[in-house]
Amino acid sequence: MPDAAPSRVLITPLPSAVRLGVRCAHSHLPEMESGLSATFPQAIRQVAGTPQRFVSCLGPDEWVFSAPATEFPDVRRKIRQLTESTPCSVTDISSRELSYRLDGPAAAALLNSGCPANLRDMPAPSAARTVFEGVQVSLVKWSEDAFRLDVWRSFAPHVLAGLHLAQRDVHSDQ
Repeated sequence: MPDAAPSRVLITPLPSAVRLGVRCAHSHLPEMESGLSATFPQAIRQVAGTPQRFVSCLGPDEWVFSAPATEFPDVRRKIRQLTESTPCSVTDISSRELSYRLDGPAAAALLNSGCPANLRDMPAPSAARTVFEGVQVSLVKWSEDAFRLDVWRSFAPHVLAGLHLAQRDVHSDQ
């Protein structure tokens, strides 16, 4: 259920998703793309896809694939086939993180209250691994006022408390 606090930013928990950490050489990206029916961006911080099904590049040979949870059986079958013929590392990280969508004209300001990255200058769409309130998070900026935040499950209460505190501050500045 979305956070109904009166503010210019809506914080919404996102449903469970298939999330895979993928490591492979760029020369094997065509096999990964074909096997998962997804585009793998070539450069760090790039994102390809839609908010429901996407791949983000977080490192020189590191990607995160995310898709609706309903795709899990099909994705698992495809990964088994891929790893038999393609030198890569694919790790199911679906249970590790919780995801939230932040929407509103002050979303970047709210996130910047606890994040050192300049999110206003971050192009959309793009992704970054950064910190919020001292906790590692992954962000995807879908538009100027829409972000996805992924945080390890054990740190989610701390991050949400920081977001809600910043949300009150953003509201008081209106």
